[in-house]
Amino acid sequence: MEQLNGKVAIVTGAGSGIGRGSAVAMSNAGAAVVVNDVNVESANDTARVISEAGGVATIHIGDVSKLDDVEGMVNLAVDEYGGLDVMHANAGVEHYINLEEMAKADMDRLLAVDLMGVLLCAQHAIAPMKKRGGGSIILTSSVQATHSLPGCVVYAAAKAGVIATARTLSLEVGCYEIRVNAI
Repeated sequence: MEQLNGKVAIVTGAGSGIGRGSAVAMSNAGAAVVVNDVNVESANDTARVISEAGGVATIHIGDVSKLDDVEGMVNLAVDEYGGLDVMHANAGVEHYINLEEMAKADMDRLLAVDLMGVLLCAQHAIAPMKKRGGGSIILTSSVQATHSLPGCVVYAAAKAGVIATARTLSLEVGCYEIRVNAI
């Protein structure tokens, strides 16, 4: 698989789970990958897996809900590898508790990471992708966005927002050959 040879990808939440799988798969397909996570050890583990398989990875430790961290992450990709072709905004947090009992701080954190983090990552990926003549923005949503479970009100709202973001942003940036998909 060499479909991404010469391409540059950022994967947020790449320290484990879907993010790690995505980062490794993109590397195996030939991309240089910026491995983002808030956990240093997890990010290092993913970068090690990529490196041991012969891939190229750079670590970025940062919180996608913080503008400075997102800007730094995108700047790292551009400075280190010359551009950005793929943004997989995957980082997320879960907190299952009934809405009536949920503290506002927990609501704020869920929305900050699971929705605002996605928006910031997508927003800051657009300019470097335009310079490269296109790209792909991948947003991780959840089945919770369309199928209800108790204790998931805020998480479901955030993930439904991710789907709406993908749908609407694809109309804004499609003319620049930038695809936007929610998975």
